[in-house]
Amino acid sequence: MMTTLALVADTLRIAVGSPALDASFMAPHRARVIVERQVGNGWEVVAEWINELTVGDSAGKRVQRWVTTGTRQQPGGGQIKWQIFQTYDHTTLAPYGYYYTSSAGADIRLTMDGPRIRGTRKTPSDAAARPCCSRPGT
Repeated sequence: MMTTLALVADTLRIAVGSPALDASFMAPHRARVIVERQVGNGWEVVAEWINELTVGDSAGKRVQRWVTTGTRQQPGGGQIKWQIFQTYDHTTLAPYGYYYTSSAGADIRLTMDGPRIRGTRKTPSDAAARPCCSRPGT
């Protein structure tokens, strides 16, 4: 007897900011993440961070504000501290803002409005921030 199996898609694709998405169930919370690697018979911390979600209002819109604060160990033994501030629509998760800064000198500031992305970017080796991201993917 021959059996035919129907293939079922296991991936759901939803556009960023789609009204089909409802993330309004997300409640304020805080979570700690620790990344370790094995060294010999022991473990050492390579990076750690705390993600914190608060829910608020921005210009009459309900938003999720994520603050991530962390540290990363450098191969030479130094440590880099960093922070990321992100703002999203509370229901659709459409991104509104992103700000990253690190003790190494990096600084990225982005504002999103639908498909439009504006902002500046500074890598640790740059003398000053440069405009970037006039469209998605750049």
